[in-house]
Amino acid sequence: QSGLVPISEKVVHCKSIRDLLELKQNYLSKDDEKKIYSIGLKHFKEEHFEAAYLYFSFLSLLDAENSHIWLARGMVEQNLGKYQDALGSYTSSLSLSPRHLVTYIQIMDTLLLMKHFDEAHRVYETFMREVHPENYSRNSFIISKLNVVRSFLTQAVA
Repeated sequence: QSGLVPISEKVVHCKSIRDLLELKQNYLSKDDEKKIYSIGLKHFKEEHFEAAYLYFSFLSLLDAENSHIWLARGMVEQNLGKYQDALGSYTSSLSLSPRHLVTYIQIMDTLLLMKHFDEAHRVYETFMREVHPENYSRNSFIISKLNVVRSFLTQAVA
């Protein structure tokens, strides 16, 4: 086993997306991906956003079809103040899961932080029409987030 090269050294030699995908197929199991996601999530919860960003960026390259990874990456970018990048990650997440409630809420949050009130209002209207938030009327987190968004949008229009 002493002849095995650690995956961390193999990643350094990747020159393309194809190299990363090959590395993933040959060396990373779904369990490994879940562990990497958990480490990124731990960093996020501890507000170590730069570290979390590295993990979720890596995962977004390895598993570009996973909307949850793009959502997590966007949330990290948002916390780092990289609002345009966050919107890009949220867009990727929504393209994979078009009715994902939390992604819409994060997009609205980001647009409000950027003071793009008209865009936030358009997203809110789309959200109300497409996602049917009334289905989440028992979820206190969702209700509180929607109330905050409504409050900001009402103040911005007034």
